[in-house]
Amino acid sequence: MKKYNDLENMATIIPKSIHALGRKFEHSYRCRYTIYHWDKVVGEKVAKNSRVAKIEKGTLMLYVPDATWRNEIQMFGEEIIQKTNNFAGEKIAKKIVFVNRPHILFDDNNKKNAAINLSVKRKQTAVHNISPKEQAKINDICHFVQDNALREKIAEFIKQQKKLTAKRKRNKWHKCASCAALCPPDRKLCPDCRRRQQEIKKNKIREYLDVYPWARYAEITKVIDCTPEDITDVRISMVQQLALTMRIDNYEKIAAHKLVMLYKCLPPEELTEPMVNETLYHLRNDMAKNEKFKPLKKADFLRNAGK
Repeated sequence: MKKYNDLENMATIIPKSIHALGRKFEHSYRCRYTIYHWDKVVGEKVAKNSRVAKIEKGTLMLYVPDATWRNEIQMFGEEIIQKTNNFAGEKIAKKIVFVNRPHILFDDNNKKNAAINLSVKRKQTAVHNISPKEQAKINDICHFVQDNALREKIAEFIKQQKKLTAKRKRNKWHKCASCAALCPPDRKLCPDCRRRQQEIKKNKIREYLDVYPWARYAEITKVIDCTPEDITDVRISMVQQLALTMRIDNYEKIAAHKLVMLYKCLPPEELTEPMVNETLYHLRNDMAKNEKFKPLKKADFLRNAGK
């Protein structure tokens, strides 16, 4: 039988063909290929609890509905980014961002639907006609602007705002319980007031964890009305901020114990030195480093940590 030694394997033809289509196409292919094989990148357990929404401009966008898993993924962020880049064969991810929707990838059909929806919204907004009285008020507001083009743009912006307000009132939007802004019928507060309220709540949680870093959800909710997600977000932020003030090769014992209590949710009487050292090594990538710092082997760190 005649042998065709000059035939090339499909495993090498496909990458070469994709490469020949250009750098942009090859990069897009690698991103989509990584998304499709997410379970092979991070393992089945992590893949079941997370979904890649998009990889764009070095950002790995993940949808993780469970707060505990978000915490875990954030802690192992550097390792996941490294695995993603290794699997793709190039540096496609530099940071991880969590999103609130599982799918935000846009193909041509989605773009077309988005354009149609935008067109419908514009038509709905245009239903409200500006009355002569409203037009006179707009002219009074803009009369001090000397530049004609700028005055027209400001007037047009005010018109659009009035149309939007009229549309919202038709859709049963009501006044915010805290301010005069309009908010959707299913909400009591407008976005700004909700954001301020959320910040106040998180500041209270932060103050409580600063005094009782080991406190868990059941204890915190006795004094603060909050969700597990609120506590997790604050705890992650506090762990990262505290870790950045410490160096793994030179740290204060009190700060180290507080960091471990925050991270492990353990009271001081349950802490042991081996546990503290293990946790500090686990968080080493989040901690501050000097210019001369060299990566530490776990065995060397644990051996010298108690000295």
